[in-house]
Amino acid sequence: MGWLQFWQKLYSLETLDTRFVIPSNTPPGVTAASFELNPTRPGLPEQQNAIVSPNKPPRSGSAPGTRPPLWNTVEFYVYYFFFITIVPLMCYVPYTVSKRMSDQSV
Repeated sequence: MGWLQFWQKLYSLETLDTRFVIPSNTPPGVTAASFELNPTRPGLPEQQNAIVSPNKPPRSGSAPGTRPPLWNTVEFYVYYFFFITIVPLMCYVPYTVSKRMSDQSV
């Protein structure tokens, strides 16, 4: 396989986004327009997944069966710390190094 064929396969539609490709277990005669893929419940049309109770308003924002976001976990607090310390250092260190270099050349 040549390098051009490798890149064509790597960036093909099937590789980049499988939602646009009909799976092999789809029965013959089903067209791509009538096949709907729902990532929360594969194999069922979108209308069957949207169950709305007459007593409760529909939830907005999250799909059924998903977990809540984990923003208040120890892992994210570590990320916050690194982001708050490293990003300013990425600006400060080159500035101070270039300042010293310009002071030496004068």
